[in-house]
Amino acid sequence: MPRQNANNDHKAILPRMWSRENAENYMMFSGFLDYNLREEFIIDPFTEKKIAAFITKYQNNELTENEYDRFMVQYGDKINTYLSERVQQDIAFINQYKNEVAKGNVDYEGYHKFLKRYGQEYLDIEKPSLLSNITYMFQYQLGYMYWRYFMWNFTGRQDDIQGEYNNNGNWISGIQFIDELHLGQTQNNLPSDVENNKARNTYYFIPLLLGLIGLFFLFNKDKKTFWVLLVFFLFTGVAIQVYTNVRPFEPRERDYSVVGSFYVFAIRIGFSVYAIFDLLKNKIKTPLLPTAVTPVCLLIAPLILAVNNWDDHDRSGKYTAKSMAMKYLDSCGENAILFSIGDNDTFALWYAQEIEGYRRDVRVVNTSLFQTDWYIDQMKRKAYESDPIPSQLTHDQYKTGTRDYIMKRTYYMDPKTEEPKPTFPRDTLLISDFMAFVSSDNPKTKFKYVLKLQGEDPDRYPSQLQNTNYFPVENIRIPVNKENAIKYGIVKP
Repeated sequence: MPRQNANNDHKAILPRMWSRENAENYMMFSGFLDYNLREEFIIDPFTEKKIAAFITKYQNNELTENEYDRFMVQYGDKINTYLSERVQQDIAFINQYKNEVAKGNVDYEGYHKFLKRYGQEYLDIEKPSLLSNITYMFQYQLGYMYWRYFMWNFTGRQDDIQGEYNNNGNWISGIQFIDELHLGQTQNNLPSDVENNKARNTYYFIPLLLGLIGLFFLFNKDKKTFWVLLVFFLFTGVAIQVYTNVRPFEPRERDYSVVGSFYVFAIRIGFSVYAIFDLLKNKIKTPLLPTAVTPVCLLIAPLILAVNNWDDHDRSGKYTAKSMAMKYLDSCGENAILFSIGDNDTFALWYAQEIEGYRRDVRVVNTSLFQTDWYIDQMKRKAYESDPIPSQLTHDQYKTGTRDYIMKRTYYMDPKTEEPKPTFPRDTLLISDFMAFVSSDNPKTKFKYVLKLQGEDPDRYPSQLQNTNYFPVENIRIPVNKENAIKYGIVKP
């Protein structure tokens, strides 16, 4: 299911624009989202006069209690707006800002900062329309983030610089007038760094045309295979981009996520060899025809791909990842534990230990995987020459669905005094005591206990939340071996 915005007012049919971090770039497709001041910040001249008269009477002690209560019920929120100098200045700026947008003096970056600064407190922001979402899906997700990648593989590629709707990362063909029409700029006298980019590959539409020949050949000769490959092609390409709901812009190019569809199209290129033979067999009567067609097709497609792609895919002589991994491992003492984050650091470390057999005494712990129960189980087993990591938790205490997260609850609201009171008598725990607390099944270590202290009905909350552990302190104390800290240079004596 596509992700929805957390704001209920912004939930919609076919939501495509979901990432808060990419809101600025979404406006490239939705345009500036309109906004209105919330009702409580709008004071018309009539209301302004009534508030001024009310304040005058209040200062002169001319109001009855009943008059005061009635007025506050009707205009209380607007009085706060009227009396706050800060709010009045913000509202004046908001109104002026809309004029600046209308004049074209604001870009998407500035507009995004404005909405982040004032939106939550003052504004009702228009949600992107269904049309904007559909336009975004076809124009960016399927056009830029799929069709562009498809054309890279079967027509040609401009360079290896990530494209962000700019002059980098586009597809090209090598046919000048087509490329100029597509890119909107001349291809003559290009800068040397553009013209000589190793990833500048041009196939002149040849692989694409061969694939289309294979596609139509299958449609005419073998409908079953045609439909099987078509479904395979769509579900490993277009469907993936729709399902993953890609953002503008991703941290890197994501062509590898739809590579399955490129394999399917390559199968059609293979069928094009037989299609060409089938077309020529009745016109050229020679037993050598299959022998002639096959090498010609090999020359005009695979050879042109190999020649163009060899230099930018050749990894010989490139040892940065391997050297980096070995340096990381060398920085560790004997039998150390090395924590890594994500895949880019970790794969090189795994390679060095698994393939090169290098520093197998060091235990590599990937923190991105360390939140899963199966990986914790692996870490608790011996690997190569490294011992299992020390852990006082059993599998049942961290298995999926158990302690997936731990809440911080250092205070609760006393229902009798309506004042905050500490949930624990101290503000610091030893790490061993902390672990014992968050792994305990004692009812007093569960969120349900805090709810009862606050006089709340626990049944109003999901049972999983009720039975979640919490931690009750601000600080955790970890004992340190002073001699080792000095010995390994962690601190200076």
